[in-house]
Amino acid sequence: MEAISCFYLFFILLAQSTSNAMTSTPEITIRLVLPDGAKANSPVKGTLEITNAGDKPAQLVSPNYNAALNLIVFDNLWNQVSANSLDKAHIAQERFELSPGQTRTVSLDDLTFTTGTARMGYSLKPGVYYILAVYHPGTGKLPEEGAYPLAVASNVRKLVVE
Repeated sequence: MEAISCFYLFFILLAQSTSNAMTSTPEITIRLVLPDGAKANSPVKGTLEITNAGDKPAQLVSPNYNAALNLIVFDNLWNQVSANSLDKAHIAQERFELSPGQTRTVSLDDLTFTTGTARMGYSLKPGVYYILAVYHPGTGKLPEEGAYPLAVASNVRKLVVE
């Protein structure tokens, strides 16, 4: 599982650094904002800032929708930490439009995300972690129906859990 996720992450980062029509439209950037520290087994609140860096309006799927956002957590040795399955989930579709240069801030109540059918989350023990968000905003269709693989990786945030 960890090898597959790291392989997936490699191709996302490669796609971001490779200019081609299939992975560069729309031009979206994301920034993960988290506190520097947190208490063990407590919710970690933060935000995800989604910016349209292009010159055309972009129709996007909410990061709360199924398969639109993944949070990847690494320990201090950069080993991937497995997310826990919390429950089954189906989220109603929500879309929004960003004008060129516009930013939308999405609140994160904790380190949870929705896969295709399950709500996943992290309960972190004391230690140092590195967290990355991967956003799959879809295009004219839902993320799972997109005609090409558009995924955007955020900055990596260091989190110290006491």
